Amino acid sequence: MDVSARLVETLGAYPERLAPFLHVCLQSGCDATLARMGRPYDVAAYARMARMARAAVPSLALGTDVITGFPGETEAEFQQSLSFCRDMAFANMHVFRYSPRPLTPAADAPDQVSAQDKAARSARLRALARDLRREAARARLGTEELVVVESRGRGVTGGLFDVRVSPAAQVGSMVRARPTSLLDDGSLLAELL
Repeated sequence: MDVSARLVETLGAYPERLAPFLHVCLQSGCDATLARMGRPYDVAAYARMARMARAAVPSLALGTDVITGFPGETEAEFQQSLSFCRDMAFANMHVFRYSPRPLTPAADAPDQVSAQDKAARSARLRALARDLRREAARARLGTEELVVVESRGRGVTGGLFDVRVSPAAQVGSMVRARPTSLLDDGSLLAELL
């Protein structure tokens, strides 16, 4: 848990220089699973970090990594993790299925989760990730965003949202834009300011 008050205060103090984005690995939204993983935090600590960061940077896009199918993960524990991810309203989620690594304690742990259950849980987490991503993008409508123009007519915001802008915007430049609509592919259509 490297997200300190000083870090988020710095993010909030320099919005023109620092992107309003943090990627903070969660791994699981269930305390029992986190304990089996040997993580030094619990979901309450993670939630406190997220509240602190969002208080300092209201436009913060929070991303994370989530693993499903870690040995011993029950359906109830998975549901806790899924619910916690929903509550955190992540802007970006990388979803992974647990896969055993030789010579690690988890590889030989009892209660390995079946491949079918891992696949089904992963699909549910990915569906949630897509929904949360669209909600986070929709929340940007009408706001003023700094956009890095990466190619003709396309850019990315500091929160890592894909944006379509006027093809007249100079590639490699940073422009101010206001997202006006959410496109079917999940990208934002924005007008230059």
